[in-house]
Amino acid sequence: MCGRFNLRLTSAELSEFFRVLDAPDLGIRFNIAPTQPLAFLRESEGRREWAVGPWGFHPVWAKSKSQILINARAETVLTNRTFSKSARERRCLVPASGFYEWQTAGSAKQPYHITLKTGEPIAFAGIFDHEGALCFMTTAPNAEMAEIHDRMPVILPPAVWDHYLDAGVTEPADIEPMLCSLADESLILTAVSTIVNNARNETPDCIRPA
Repeated sequence: MCGRFNLRLTSAELSEFFRVLDAPDLGIRFNIAPTQPLAFLRESEGRREWAVGPWGFHPVWAKSKSQILINARAETVLTNRTFSKSARERRCLVPASGFYEWQTAGSAKQPYHITLKTGEPIAFAGIFDHEGALCFMTTAPNAEMAEIHDRMPVILPPAVWDHYLDAGVTEPADIEPMLCSLADESLILTAVSTIVNNARNETPDCIRPA
């Protein structure tokens, strides 16, 4: 799954990399957690635009407002009642510099910071609901991620961004092929300090190698 990530780009850098002006300025973040506001890129009336929304769907069946869903399985996102409409009609890209995952070894959990080997920003495959709340899609791990976890976020290469954001693309057969694992040997996994375990810790120490 994906439950924590970082975004260490300025508004200007986001605008330049994704080639869409006026990216929101939410500050440099080292430890973004669910319920917090996220910048995301979507298509509206045939044009890309930036928006901001909280991380976590609030499903209609939830008994409490505190019940949220932060991830959706790519294998079932188009058939699951909670996510299917968004997966067909409200897809988005969520930028990140890197994300965190924890490897369990007995009673201990070792956090890892994961980045692209290219050093480029990450574009998570996201969806949003009618209120603008966000959810990430996850899939089976590639070779590197399989060493520490049985899931990974869907990371989209620039070549499919246009197709993924296209609101006219609504058929599962056209969407499903994009929701796959990143190619092997695309990631760098670095063990980091357990300081990242606490979402209140928002310093460069979160990504410092252990």
